[in-house]
Amino acid sequence: SLTILRKEDDLSQTRNRPVRDIDGLTVINAFIPPAMNTGGQDEPVLEFTRGGTAITGDGNKSDMQRVGYRLKDGVLQRLVWPALDRAPGLQAKPLEMTLLKNVEQFTATLKDKAPAVPTGSTPPPSNGQPRAIEILISITGKGEFKRVFLINS
Repeated sequence: SLTILRKEDDLSQTRNRPVRDIDGLTVINAFIPPAMNTGGQDEPVLEFTRGGTAITGDGNKSDMQRVGYRLKDGVLQRLVWPALDRAPGLQAKPLEMTLLKNVEQFTATLKDKAPAVPTGSTPPPSNGQPRAIEILISITGKGEFKRVFLINS
């Protein structure tokens, strides 16, 4: 479905770029660990910085953007903030896009298991992001859908 393709595109383009909160001082991690959200809340289940977006017009604009996914009142939404940093004076509310309706559950589970490293080898550096994330979506009358997405490292 288009929802799965959108998630795959977003997660494959993650970047290790933290952002500043609305106070302009507090740093928010580049990849915020997911939590279960049963609807009716404003907090995203999953939030991260991604790159690879098209730049139009202003040549000084970054190709990165802050993206989130949340379940609110049975609707799975994709959120996009207008700027990476949420400093005072900047619009802090994200743009909301409806992806799916009649969603009973949306969960995201980090998969941090590192592959085995041969003896004498150096493990690859960690950038604070998980290696993969498992997404579970339960839709009324359709059942559960589970998929593991690799995270760009």
